[in-house]
Amino acid sequence: MAEATPEPAQSGTAHEQSGQADGAPQRRLIRVFVSSTFVDFMEERELLAKRVFPALQRRAVVRGVELVDVDLRWGVTEAMTRNGRTLPICLAAIDRCRPYFIGLLGERYGWVPPPDPRYYQSELLEREPWLKERMGGASVTELEILHGVLRNPAMGGRAFFYLRDPAYARARGDAGWLAESEAEQQRLDALKQQVRQSGFPVVEGLADPEAIAERIEADLWALIEEQFPEEQQPDALERENRQHAAYRRARTGEGRYIDDGGLVRQLEERLVGGDQALLIEGESGAGKSALIANWLEVHARSHPEDVVHAHHLGCSNDASALRPLLARLIENAKPQLLAEQLISEAPLIPQDWWELVARVAETLYSLGRSAMKRGGRWILVLDGLDRLREEDQQALPWLPLQLPEGVAVVVSALACSARTILEERGYSRLMVGPLAEQAQEQLIRRYLNRYEKELEDGLRQQILEHPQAGSPLFLRVLLEELRQCGRHDTLAAQLDGYLSAGSIDALYGKVLERLEQEASEDVQSSGDSDLTAAEASEQRDDQAANPVRRVMSALWASRAGLSENELQAITGLTPRQWAPIELAMASAFGRNGNRLVFDHDFLRIAVQERYLPSEEARRQAHSDIADWFADRDGWDERDSEELPWQIWKAGDLDDLRDWLIDPWYLSQITNDRGEKEIIGYWHAIRRSEEEQIDDFLEAGIRKIINSDMEDSEEALNCAATLSSLLEYFGQWRAPLCDLREFIAAHSKSDQSADSHHGKLSAMVSLAKAKRNSGSPQESLMLYTKALSQCNKTAKYAPFRISCLEGMAGAYMATADYKKSLHFYKKALKLAQSTLGPCHPYTIVLIDEIGVLYNKMNLEEVAAEYFDRAYEFGLFVFGSAHVFTLRAAAMVGDSLRRQGQVNRAIQILESSLQGIESLHGKYCH
Repeated sequence: MAEATPEPAQSGTAHEQSGQADGAPQRRLIRVFVSSTFVDFMEERELLAKRVFPALQRRAVVRGVELVDVDLRWGVTEAMTRNGRTLPICLAAIDRCRPYFIGLLGERYGWVPPPDPRYYQSELLEREPWLKERMGGASVTELEILHGVLRNPAMGGRAFFYLRDPAYARARGDAGWLAESEAEQQRLDALKQQVRQSGFPVVEGLADPEAIAERIEADLWALIEEQFPEEQQPDALERENRQHAAYRRARTGEGRYIDDGGLVRQLEERLVGGDQALLIEGESGAGKSALIANWLEVHARSHPEDVVHAHHLGCSNDASALRPLLARLIENAKPQLLAEQLISEAPLIPQDWWELVARVAETLYSLGRSAMKRGGRWILVLDGLDRLREEDQQALPWLPLQLPEGVAVVVSALACSARTILEERGYSRLMVGPLAEQAQEQLIRRYLNRYEKELEDGLRQQILEHPQAGSPLFLRVLLEELRQCGRHDTLAAQLDGYLSAGSIDALYGKVLERLEQEASEDVQSSGDSDLTAAEASEQRDDQAANPVRRVMSALWASRAGLSENELQAITGLTPRQWAPIELAMASAFGRNGNRLVFDHDFLRIAVQERYLPSEEARRQAHSDIADWFADRDGWDERDSEELPWQIWKAGDLDDLRDWLIDPWYLSQITNDRGEKEIIGYWHAIRRSEEEQIDDFLEAGIRKIINSDMEDSEEALNCAATLSSLLEYFGQWRAPLCDLREFIAAHSKSDQSADSHHGKLSAMVSLAKAKRNSGSPQESLMLYTKALSQCNKTAKYAPFRISCLEGMAGAYMATADYKKSLHFYKKALKLAQSTLGPCHPYTIVLIDEIGVLYNKMNLEEVAAEYFDRAYEFGLFVFGSAHVFTLRAAAMVGDSLRRQGQVNRAIQILESSLQGIESLHGKYCH
């Protein structure tokens, strides 16, 4: 019986606490056998394979239920029929699917195997003696129904019959739709009557394939809800954990992974042998995620004392974003650490980035101690680290350089900055290469066997001879296409067509071609009331209206993917047009946030070559998305993320300039996306090398200062953002001071803590602007006033540090180096005790003290501080960050002062090139 067969739990976050992976239920399997005659139910089978079952699978997987449809419309070869293997295969498939069965009956009785021993193997007759009475007198369809349901009362409640309205077949009137003789009609009528009297659920009078498909979907979902009811609504963390567990389940089990070369064993042996840091490499589609998923199953059984936290980037809504990744690690560790009293209270997730990094480090050290106590390990799995944003890959400060004892890390990644860093750190490397031919054949057989299908030897050999057969991704895309769309009578020709693709992206091109054809046929046959005859005709004539083209072009052009609602709105697709595309491409789509993205670059390449071959077409795709975001109401982070970027990619630089001149929009984009992104836009739109950003923004700045904005709070927010932007650009001219004077003058001053906090912030910012614009005495007065208003609680420590650092800088500007050093040392001591030695502010203070010692002509002492700042900068920011580059420049200058000219020139030139690549040649 295949009823809800429990299988071993997946390895996952703290699996020893719940006995299961990430709190997910054990795997539960439903295999549904679909029985009907072939030709007259081809439409229903197409709907089931392409729409109904994929939709149900997506809903079921959330409950830990795996739904597999077994459809033998092809997969039984001619050799099988000649050798009497057709019936054994069909009946065996039914046995594997028990107790789930769908029977479809129309007006055709079906093929009756002759009473010839070639069609009824002796072993089958011995096993199923009742067949002897039916030899030569019953169709395969009737034999399936008898064997699967009518002779087995235990199938009650899980077998369903659907009788289509006879009028549908009679209206077709084609061969293959009606009984071919009076005798066949009598047998069919008798079979239907037996079904009606069986007591199993029977639905009659269904008008057409759509009605049948809808009813089957409703009935199967009701069955799933009855057998696997939804548990208490999980919280956000639990839902996220289940998504990761489901991601692994999709890559394990029968026919899903071939361990070519014993990679699972190698990975396990390396960890058991003491490797603490492992890096899994391989081409896209080579099977890195599948290796990890299958290794986790093995490891959970062999090392129950270990705790594994597996994070698969891109598998769910926030999985590719760094902050949620780190937050999930901390949140999942809390119950374990609290239970073992390694922490006294549940830690909150810090909002400050560097506090969050520190909290992750503390958590990892605590987890390591916990693992050592149990005699096991705590293993962090990061699958697909290349999916992180580039800026989040730099330096990897959140992943300790020296891993705590008891903690191991397993990472997979394509070529990217993060992988390079881990290679430099000496991570042990494991390469996932192409499948060997024996493994290729094994994957083909297992994958098709999962759906009770088999290929003729010649067809299978054709696949094995293809140059891309060593790629598991190529094989799975090919086999899934054949499974969904293959027909026995045209299978060889279909396979030839797919195998004419010489690469994975070309194979995706074939998939797109097939989807286009289906969409075109749908338009031609559509009775959609939303389309007039003229509109339908226009759609047929307009290639750009092809829904597949519209969807794929929009996803290609999107910056960070599109939600389904955005995608349908941008493309103008109806849910009916979108559903078959989304379901057919489900395995090729990944997720970034709640947005769809291409899961592989191969699909991106295929889309560009097929739909966007010219620069003009690509610019238009970007322009279309920009227009949609510009026209929609309101403004949110998605507008900041997509709109200016799309305008830039479309080449509409004057339009981009108009958006960025507006202070409100510029402040929104800066707040949402950061100053670094604005730099990129600024370099794209500047009209001369002499143009400076405060000149560019002058009209907007005056508008703010003159309070020519509707809301004073809005004006203050814009002023604060623009002043930060100018500071980031290193421009300390009059416009910045004017902005900060405006902020200080208009900041509210009442008794509330928030108001006091805001007033102090405005005062400190103005003092900094005065100092850097050449007014140190004014700056000192402001800093002294602000310092007197700071209390000594931890909340105000950053203000005290800023005031102390500012006063030190102001005294240095007046050449009072003794007082300057005094305040710098106080600021550094406070920063080290409250913010930590690796906090950016602490590192900046170290660098500034080095500058002061240089001015005091204490070059050896200065060199020590510069070296410390540079080393911390490399670790915290990475080699390409502006601070590290400027710290390197100070090291170079220090070397020059010490007479090491050649080495100094090398470092200074490298630093200058890096800074110019970030800010441009003419930045201040």
